[in-house]
Amino acid sequence: MLNLPFPVLRLLLPERRVFAPDSYNTDLWQSEKKLEGSIILSLADRAVTVKKTASRSQALLDGAPARPSLARAMPVLERSSLPVKLYCAGKPSASMVEDARSLYKNSGASLRFVPLAAKKSHLAAMSLNLDPAGEGSVLTLLFPYESTKADSLTVSMDESILWQGSGSELPKDRRLRFILGQGVSKIKIEAAGAGNYSKKEFTFMGSMNTKEKLLVASSRPDKKSVIEAMLPSKTISLEELETAELYSYELLVLDGPELAKLGQDLEARLLSYVNSGAGSILFSADSPGFGIEGDSPALEQLLPVALAPRSLKKLPDLAMLLVLDVSGSMFGGKLSIAKAALAETLARLKPDDIAAVLLFSENREWLYRFGKASLARPQDQLEELKAGGGTKLYEALDEGLNSLVKVDMPLRQLILISDGIGEPASYDSIIAKAIKNGINISAMAIGDGFNRELLSLLSRASGGNLYIADSTEDIPSLIMEDRQRLSRTIFSYEKEKIINPAGIAAGSISGMALFSPKEEGMVHFMSAGGDPLLASRSAGSRNVLLFASDLHNAYTRDFFANSFAQESFRGIMDSLLYDREPAMLVSENADGIYVTINSRSLAAPECRLADAMGKLYGPVSFSKSLPSWWTAAFPSVPEGPYTVLLSDRGSVLARAGCWINSGFSGREDTSEKAYEQYRTPLFCLFPASPAWLLAFFFFSLCLTLVLRTMR
Repeated sequence: MLNLPFPVLRLLLPERRVFAPDSYNTDLWQSEKKLEGSIILSLADRAVTVKKTASRSQALLDGAPARPSLARAMPVLERSSLPVKLYCAGKPSASMVEDARSLYKNSGASLRFVPLAAKKSHLAAMSLNLDPAGEGSVLTLLFPYESTKADSLTVSMDESILWQGSGSELPKDRRLRFILGQGVSKIKIEAAGAGNYSKKEFTFMGSMNTKEKLLVASSRPDKKSVIEAMLPSKTISLEELETAELYSYELLVLDGPELAKLGQDLEARLLSYVNSGAGSILFSADSPGFGIEGDSPALEQLLPVALAPRSLKKLPDLAMLLVLDVSGSMFGGKLSIAKAALAETLARLKPDDIAAVLLFSENREWLYRFGKASLARPQDQLEELKAGGGTKLYEALDEGLNSLVKVDMPLRQLILISDGIGEPASYDSIIAKAIKNGINISAMAIGDGFNRELLSLLSRASGGNLYIADSTEDIPSLIMEDRQRLSRTIFSYEKEKIINPAGIAAGSISGMALFSPKEEGMVHFMSAGGDPLLASRSAGSRNVLLFASDLHNAYTRDFFANSFAQESFRGIMDSLLYDREPAMLVSENADGIYVTINSRSLAAPECRLADAMGKLYGPVSFSKSLPSWWTAAFPSVPEGPYTVLLSDRGSVLARAGCWINSGFSGREDTSEKAYEQYRTPLFCLFPASPAWLLAFFFFSLCLTLVLRTMR
């Protein structure tokens, strides 16, 4: 008994009142007397409780969804079992009825619908048959029955009258059909009758220009690139990429970007674009400014190459100061590892690099002052070193930085080899001096008991890295990693012969960025020395490519003049694009947006809507109505322009532009039937044990009073 929910007649309980507005009927808030007092608004992005008299309540309705929805209010309503009275414009949709049943099942709250008189609609529904060839799309407008009573009805598009007459002159099926061209069209409907006049403007988007499947975002948008000459494309500047409708295109070309300047928002949009299967991206690295490891970690994971050259010989010249801790805390194995780290670091420097070694404990001693790294031979001195004395790390770093600042080299770095255990001090001035002079401090932490907090502070704050050297085997890879991380993209201006993986000659180039191919990547063209020129890797169902030179023939004229290279490059680009997109039918009514497609080759299709800023709605699965017909439904999304993305097995197969409106009155048969079959539950169901125990206590109290009265 105690495990069963406790029923209470809803008439005995206070009701919570909810208003589910839609953007077309928000004036009901002011005109409807039933909405006085405190009420919960179910908006597009949240649910909020306000009083109708509140000054900010009307402003809140600006966030009303295109169609009424309970989605945002459901978590609030499920917190208790109190009855709910739901107000909405007109009859509720099937999804709202389903939410009402779900609410009763999950929380025991009984919901009653109160349909309000909705604003008279100018259209019941619309459908747009989008032609992928871009030659024209058929727009069908379904007028409500009330329109047949109008004395005058005018339909115009961009100030041109498409149809005019009385409502009784509408076709028997109340449908008008028009041909829309490409782009956005404004259709205005004006109705007059019985002394009333009203008008409503709807926005529709015809076929997208599917000939332009490429979007080129270039640092030089005024100059035409090779890829633009090969394939129809739209060109914008890199700055315009922030607000571009990426999902309208199958291939995005970033011509000469600087990864560090893209910004987190744009990075997120690019990642979403690729990971959702909407399209592929080609990066062109045409200068040393492309970036280094760490500029954009998320995008770097997608790239088919690592942003570092395959060999240290390609790295720029460097001035390096090694500061070695020989204090008492480095006694034993720690000092042995530290000596090996210093010797390996010096051995890995290029002959033209400049290096110096500063030892410190209680005092400081220059083992080797700045000079050519190839001349440094500290092995004999290192063997004689023994740990002892205190640790004055601050003084050592200060003296070393003062000396390193005076060295005139493109790159300057200080590597601290220590356990970081020593006398306390404030290192703010050390970090500030390093940052001011563009010097990176990296720390190699020796042994298990190192001072992580201090060494991490020094390295991270100055733009360096913290490395942990547990054994001498770790040291070479750490040195290579730190040296590559410090350097910018290496751009070689030497003339290089280009070949494909089979060794077939493909002309030459006079400048390219030097990167290391990743194991999971595929190299299509490379220099004779093995540096990748064009590489790609799969990212879900799409691809991310990198071209390590320019697309404007500054360094690649001979390469793109080579017939084999040109045809191969174009073939790779063509493989990223689909030849033919199937036609779509986009419909809209009071219940939502419906996307229908006719195809016999789909397996498990899904549909997404991408707004102008790249926000995705969905995915929504398609349901199969006939052997080759598929339909997906979106109950409610904000008004505005969208790109419809049809995907199957993770890859976008078709896309089309559409414009979501509001103000349609037509309901699906499923909604009408769902509302007719819905019955408001008479009882609210409260949680089991507490309610039963309370009822038992109340019944016992009443029985006791009755028995006492009968004595």
